[in-house]
Amino acid sequence: MDTYDHAELPVGPAFLKKPEGASMLNRLRADYFLQYLIEGGDQTADEYMREYAAVEEDVGTEEGWRRLRAHYFANINLVDGMVGMITSAIDDAGLTDDTVVVFTSEHGDMLGDHGMLEKRSMYEESSRVPLLVRVPWLARGQTTIAESVGHIDLVPTLLELLGECVPDHLQGNSLVPTLAGDASLEDNDVFIEWNGTHPTMPERHLGTAAIDCMITLPWRTIVSGRWKLNLCAGDQCELFDLESDPYEMHNLFDDPAQRDRVRDMAGRIRAWQAETGDEAPLPAV
Repeated sequence: MDTYDHAELPVGPAFLKKPEGASMLNRLRADYFLQYLIEGGDQTADEYMREYAAVEEDVGTEEGWRRLRAHYFANINLVDGMVGMITSAIDDAGLTDDTVVVFTSEHGDMLGDHGMLEKRSMYEESSRVPLLVRVPWLARGQTTIAESVGHIDLVPTLLELLGECVPDHLQGNSLVPTLAGDASLEDNDVFIEWNGTHPTMPERHLGTAAIDCMITLPWRTIVSGRWKLNLCAGDQCELFDLESDPYEMHNLFDDPAQRDRVRDMAGRIRAWQAETGDEAPLPAV
């Protein structure tokens, strides 16, 4: 379905660019996904590309990669239309004033940025998701909250909006004060996890033996204001300034000028681990 002209869709500077200086996992995945564009070959002979990563898509040409992006955006457009049907049905039934609507997503897709497809990455294209909340009795107009927030806060928020008690054992905090305009998320840290694989839930083959090996390592990420720190005990860690480097092309983790920042943010990850009982290993920084 070609809702969008693939030739006219904008792309950023990281499109089809291998992530130099990034983690070994990201570099391995970029090498794998870009092999047919750079080296040629028959991608249909690759079961993972054929059955999972690029079903009926051409990743051997830049035009094919752009068409893949256009098809993904067309799917998003289809979802938007379905959501509109749901909200219209709520309005038509006269339930608008009594109904909370939340629109979000589990993950994004790399779509060729940093030379990758699918998810399993801490890059913004994969880990940053939409979050739209409609609470008619709190506000009628549209308000944008610029700060970062995580899914962990959704259940406490919805419970409070429903007038229910928020159990003490729940992680996360209610965002109702923020939605009502009475609080700010200016100092809110967001934590993101990749837990690797588990013996009882093995990950499927992801292209190469090297990728399968590196994907087993857990990652822990903190987004704090303009900064993002990605930590892994067995791979090259990453630090990005999302304000000056929104496409995350310059890894500052080994920059001596950022050493104290890395230690401070890593300390906040460790404090969060102690609070939540998380036991993933972290590197010494």
